[in-house]
Amino acid sequence: MSKVNDWSIKLNEMVFTIECPQCNGAGECEVDYDMPHGFGRDVGYIETRIEECDWCNGSGLIKIEDEDE
Repeated sequence: MSKVNDWSIKLNEMVFTIECPQCNGAGECEVDYDMPHGFGRDVGYIETRIEECDWCNGSGLIKIEDEDE
């Protein structure tokens, strides 16, 4: 009986994760920044940068939350 109890305790302590839907598990995302016009240029433009994903903090995985919490 103790093996079953040990197994159930370990199962409850495990952290279940899924692939991040924002970055598809890469840990990085493209972020668009609006750059305003300046003295030498009469129109603005959009600059794209690669940054760490905000949802998973760069790990590529998201913890699945319990329904009870």
